[in-house]
Amino acid sequence: MILQESFAEGLKGRFLIADPSIGDPEFARTLILVTAHGPQGAMGFIVNRPAERPRFAEVRRELGLGRRGPTPDPLVMSGGPVEETRGFLIHSEDYDAPQDSSENVGPGLRVTSAMEALRAVAAGSGPRRALFVLGYAGWAPRQLERELQRNDWLVGPAAADPELVFATPPAERWTRALESLGVAPDRLMGGGTG
Repeated sequence: MILQESFAEGLKGRFLIADPSIGDPEFARTLILVTAHGPQGAMGFIVNRPAERPRFAEVRRELGLGRRGPTPDPLVMSGGPVEETRGFLIHSEDYDAPQDSSENVGPGLRVTSAMEALRAVAAGSGPRRALFVLGYAGWAPRQLERELQRNDWLVGPAAADPELVFATPPAERWTRALESLGVAPDRLMGGGTG
């Protein structure tokens, strides 16, 4: 596929969809929500790779967070290979985290690293929808642009769909993101389903 548009305005709030031919096994069949993109580089979170460990209940215990609320625990995702022990919360807009720790990513999507947000999730008073993400994907200046030129990534629609992040089973997110572009995964070289 050819890079068909200029991303001078940045890719924040969009999905990067790994092309099946991507050379890095760390990113094979991944769907990344881009949360920052500019002259200093880019940052995003893999949103379709559940972490094997820990579960959110273990995170709560380790951080001494109680469990009082009826809201189910969020999924824990492996967000990328950078700082894999650092946690972030990708969540719906119905929760206002402390302003200096929260970033609006796009319609219906925010990211925060505040401990206060984790306490709220554990207590059942946090956002209605959330993913807890460990680690992130990061790119140096112009690195992502080079990867786009190599066709390692397909770029999702103008705004990432919160339903894909929160309501679609993780194993189906990559395929559904491709389908949102009108691309059948089995028609791509090396593609498949999942």
